[in-house]
Parts: sequence; structure tokens; C-alpha cells
Amino acid sequence: MGKLSKTAQRALSAYGGATIWQKAQRIEAIADVSGLAFRLKFRPLFRSVRIELKVHEPVSKITPIGSQPGLSGILQGHDVWLEDATGIIADSRPAARKYFPGGRRLFYWDELDMAYFANYAFWNYLTCRRY
Repeated sequence: MGKLSKTAQRALSAYGGATIWQKAQRIEAIADVSGLAFRLKFRPLFRSVRIELKVHEPVSKITPIGSQPGLSGILQGHDVWLEDATGIIADSRPAARKYFPGGRRLFYWDELDMAYFANYAFWNYLTCRRY
């Protein structure tokens, strides 16, 4: 772990210290997210979405993703897919990163675009890692 600010050190200490964080395997969170980016891409806002992710590899799941309550968006590496509540894959996009940016994605995102972008962003934000 690199040099941390005093604030980050206090926060880390308050939650059990660096050793506990370094041993963590998963993170689960609930989030509400809004903003201009969602509106510009014609996407619904995130209201009480559940995020589950692995700390040491880019694997993340957001439920719900989009307008269907039981639909999850799942990221594994650069592949993304949509899965219903029973585990059936509704749609998928291998190597989703290669479609960004460009084409119609400048104007709107479909469910798979949103699943890729949001999972990748949350994984980076919550693990402080880059893939």
C-alpha cells in the first residue's frame, strides 16, 4: 500500500487497519447514483442498487441494472453480460471495452454498455485498483 494521507490513515484505522483490508476478498455495497452522465446516455438512475465485487480481480455485479428490477449486469475482466434472477443469461458482450468510446455510444448506452461502464467504475472506485 502506498503512502496514505492522514485522513486515509484514520479511516483505515477506524475500520480495522491495513491488514484486514489487504486480506479482504469481496466488497458488497448499496448505492444511489445520479448525474448528468446517466441522463445524457438515456439511462435510468441507480436507486438502491446492490454491488458485489471481488477485490483482487475485476469481477463485479450490479443489481438491478437498467429498468428491469431482477436484471443484473455482470463484469468479468472486459466481458459483460446480463443475467436474470434465476441465473439465465439474457445477453452478453465479450470484450466490451473495445466498443468504447465511439459510434452510438456517444449518444446513448444500452443495458450492456451501462453494465460494463458502471461495474468497471465501481470496481475501480471501491478497490482503488485499475484494470
